[in-house]
Amino acid sequence: MEIFDWHRLTTQALEQQRRFFMKILFHPFSERRFFDTKGVSIKTLGHLVDGIINQTQDAVLSSPRAG
Repeated sequence: MEIFDWHRLTTQALEQQRRFFMKILFHPFSERRFFDTKGVSIKTLGHLVDGIINQTQDAVLSSPRAG
């Protein structure tokens, strides 16, 4: 019985999450975006995306591991 290494799956999940947030914030068709980005700077949106990703990553990585 070996302990499962979650690192690879965690990394893949966080990368998919990053792509999802980038798509819903910056989708080329404005009606497909999560919210209207007019008047919001790229820097502000970048900080928002980074904050969401970092908080989720911290929560995932600090959760108890099964096994």
